[in-house]
Amino acid sequence: MKTNYLNEVINRRMSANDIPLEDRTPELVLEITKHFGWEIILLPENERSYEMYLEGVKTFGMLLSITPTEFRTDALCKAALQQNPYVLQYIENLTDEMIESALKDNPNLYSAFEEKEIDSKSHIENLVKKYNVSEFEPILEKMPNELITYDDCLAAVRRDGYEIFNVPTELVSFQLLLEAAKENGHVIENYDEKYLTPEICSAAIGSANVAIYYSPKVFVTYEMYLSAAKEFKDIINIIPKYYLTDELIKANENAKSTLEEMFIKENWVFNRLSKTAQMGCFLFWLFW
Repeated sequence: MKTNYLNEVINRRMSANDIPLEDRTPELVLEITKHFGWEIILLPENERSYEMYLEGVKTFGMLLSITPTEFRTDALCKAALQQNPYVLQYIENLTDEMIESALKDNPNLYSAFEEKEIDSKSHIENLVKKYNVSEFEPILEKMPNELITYDDCLAAVRRDGYEIFNVPTELVSFQLLLEAAKENGHVIENYDEKYLTPEICSAAIGSANVAIYYSPKVFVTYEMYLSAAKEFKDIINIIPKYYLTDELIKANENAKSTLEEMFIKENWVFNRLSKTAQMGCFLFWLFW
C-alpha cells in the first residue's frame, strides 16, 4: 500500500496531503521528499529527520531556510546551494568552498542581497512629476532602462507591487521582492521558485490570503491557514491534516468564497482557457 501511495504522488495522480495520517511512515515521507522536497510538510516538525531535510533540499533548496539549526551540516548546506544558490543568505558558517560554488554560475549573486532605505514617498513624487505619470500608471515602464536606479525600483514597488516585473534583471533583489509582496501579495504567483522564501511568502499572505495558493505549503503556518480558512471555503482541501483543528474547521464554516473562484477572477489568461484546461491549472496549484 505504501508503494502505491508513493507511485500515486510521484505521478501526480493524488495529492500527498490525501495520504491518511496513519500511513505517513518516516520511510514513505523520506521517499516522497526525494522527489518533492516541500512535501516534508507531511509530518509535523518534531517527526522530521535529518535524512528527510537532506533529501528535501536536493529538489527544493529553499527548504534550508526552515531546516533546524542542528541539521544544517556542511553536506546539507552544500546540497541546498547546488539546487538554489540563493540559500546562501541562510547559511551562518559559510566556507570558501560554499561561496565559490554559489558564485560559479552566479557572479552577481551578492547584489540580490542588497538592502537600502529611502524616503519612498518623496522619491515617488519626484519621479511622477519628472515622467508625467498618472496615479495608476507604472513608473518604471516610462523610464529609460539605463537610467533606472535601485532607489527608483524600491520606491516603485512600494507604490505598486507589480512594478517588480519592470525592474531590470540586474537590479532584482530580495528586498525588492519582499517589498513588492508586502504591497500586493498576488505578485508571488509569478515569482521564480528560487525566490520564494518564508519571509516573502509570509509578507504576501499578510497582504492577500490568496497568496497561500502560490506559496510552498512548508512555508505556511497554522495561523496563516486559520486566517485563510475564514475567507476561502475550499482551503480545507490543501491544509495539512494535522492542522485541521476544531478551531480551524469552525472558522471555515462561514467562509463565503473559494480559492478556485479567486484564481479565476485574478487571472485573465486563465479565463481564456477551456474548462478542461482551467481544471488542470487549478489541480496543479492544489498539488503544489
